[in-house]
Amino acid sequence: MKESYLKDKFACRILSDENTREFLYEMVSKVLNVPNEEIRKDFRLIDFKVGNSIDTKNSETDVSILSKEGYINIEVNYNYSKALSEKNMNYICNLYVKQIGRGSKYEIKPIYQINIDNYDLYGKGEIIYKSILQEAKYKIEYPNNKIAIYDINMEKIKEIEYNKLKKGSIEYLLYFFICNDTDLLKEIYVGDKKMEKVVEKIDDMEEVWPESLYYNKDEFVKMSIQESQKEKAYNEGKEAGKIEGKL
Repeated sequence: MKESYLKDKFACRILSDENTREFLYEMVSKVLNVPNEEIRKDFRLIDFKVGNSIDTKNSETDVSILSKEGYINIEVNYNYSKALSEKNMNYICNLYVKQIGRGSKYEIKPIYQINIDNYDLYGKGEIIYKSILQEAKYKIEYPNNKIAIYDINMEKIKEIEYNKLKKGSIEYLLYFFICNDTDLLKEIYVGDKKMEKVVEKIDDMEEVWPESLYYNKDEFVKMSIQESQKEKAYNEGKEAGKIEGKL
């Protein structure tokens, strides 16, 4: 049974499609709190792949953008894990390092990562969390900081009744990720051209895409348990190695 459209293969095609570009501009604008017209300047999708010594299948970002505002990396995350967090941080580090060439004057463009999370990362019930590099005691942002990470809490958005969505809000813009009823989506977004394009894209994909492309709760609970077991086994082996003096 399909439960939502919150799966990276599905989401990537919506986020990267030329016909849904107006939605992407507006979504990024809302999250970063930057005027829509600024996001549009020099906007282009980039094919960004990074090396990953841990797992090569995690070497390709979901969606990466270069605009006048800087680099924008968008990731869709279903269930939290240490490996997932490290993978996303790996993308940020690579986007930073790739800007430093030989003889560079370190003119680094800002890097923004937008995580669309199927969970509440900090457990505080906020819709959007912003994380930056800052001094621990006084909460002062580090001078010339170039990195900001935004985590969107889709668990919170799931609690909102569709008829209480505020048009233009981030909840409104992303509601299609957690609603698999296309007729209802058409009702919610009627008259909104950019969002009608998103629903049209969903309709097109539903005709040809298999059920496996949707997020399935049971499937990902199982995957999460397996990953936790592997991580536990690895840590236990590592500790045993330390005791025996092998590590």
